[in-house]
Amino acid sequence: MKQTTFFGMLPSDVLDKILPNAQVSSFQQGEAVYRQGDTSRSVYCVAKGAIKLTVARQNGTEVVVDIFHPGTSFAEALLFRDDTYPVSAVALADSEVISVPKSLLEKQLREKPDTLPSLLTATYMHLHRLVRQIENLKAASGHQRVADFLLALADHNQNASTFQIPYEKQTLASMLGIQPETLSRAFKRLSMHGVEVHGPEVTLTDRAALEAFVNED
Repeated sequence: MKQTTFFGMLPSDVLDKILPNAQVSSFQQGEAVYRQGDTSRSVYCVAKGAIKLTVARQNGTEVVVDIFHPGTSFAEALLFRDDTYPVSAVALADSEVISVPKSLLEKQLREKPDTLPSLLTATYMHLHRLVRQIENLKAASGHQRVADFLLALADHNQNASTFQIPYEKQTLASMLGIQPETLSRAFKRLSMHGVEVHGPEVTLTDRAALEAFVNED
């Protein structure tokens, strides 16, 4: 929890009061942590696996809004609102999630207002991620979005030149706002820009070329 932007910025004495009341829950792949429309009751931290946030469309399909990995938290923005979750949180793989009751966090934050910057910072970070996604959806081609994702994934893997894509093709395509067949074509095209893709394994043979492709008009 201390790795997250939100919990990691809380004073140690506040964390000491929160941690004994935190609950660790296990979720199998495809199992929901909560569903869109459920009453919000907790703030969450991913301890293991990966959690995707999705929005259900009227035609029955789902759109992947974001994906959270170990050491990240989510649902902080609803801390002071008696509202429902606007998205569903679903395990992408077998996962462990730490949950902290909102009521406990509200009490601590009200008693110590100087801890509020941690909430504002976490909310800002999530907003910044969403703004970046919107920018990519509006300004970048589908192939550039795939390239940008691969660069971010390489960074997440400590700048490794070879790494694994941890999601199914359908999930990744939804997150990037493209069709699965477009994703397959993008992998083939990116071979001209320093990328080799074999199943879930990706090798960056020329990172500079890939970065140049992402920044093309």
